[in-house]
Amino acid sequence: PVLAAVTLKSGAAKTLRREITLTLDTALRPAEMMVSEDENFAGALWQPYTDTLTITLSEGDGTKTLYLKLRNGTVESDVAMATIDYLEDSDLDTLPDRWELAHFPNLTLGAFDDGDSDGILGYQEYIRGSDPAVGPTGNGTFLAPRYTLGSRANCVADFTGDGLTDTVSIGSDHVRLHI
Repeated sequence: PVLAAVTLKSGAAKTLRREITLTLDTALRPAEMMVSEDENFAGALWQPYTDTLTITLSEGDGTKTLYLKLRNGTVESDVAMATIDYLEDSDLDTLPDRWELAHFPNLTLGAFDDGDSDGILGYQEYIRGSDPAVGPTGNGTFLAPRYTLGSRANCVADFTGDGLTDTVSIGSDHVRLHI
């Protein structure tokens, strides 16, 4: 079997969640597949082939590499691999723990909190690469207040400082940026 493509989390370069989706594209449908973060597949078992598979990444920040091979009977494919950067977010606020702890003694800053009262939200500071504990770091001009719809939090602001309206929508399973 020949594997055409392996995609992690719809092609995203980074993830804040350990649980991601692995999507496979192959010309022929193999019988089985084996997936592992270990290049030698230590401890991995053959399992029935599926086009998509939910994978739980190992703990700890950093680049995660998943290795995959397919087989039909005794014929095995070459090993394919895909990588994604995992940034741990244990408090599920869309801000990587490592970034929060670099600026504050705990994980209390949320995406819509303004830790330095400069008018720039935590998520904006993270995207811009500015310090959320030292203000002012940008224009922080809000075009509309934050608001909540059900389990989603939304903010409309000029995140990039280009004078255009940008939007962030954060839910339990997504972050959407419209910049």
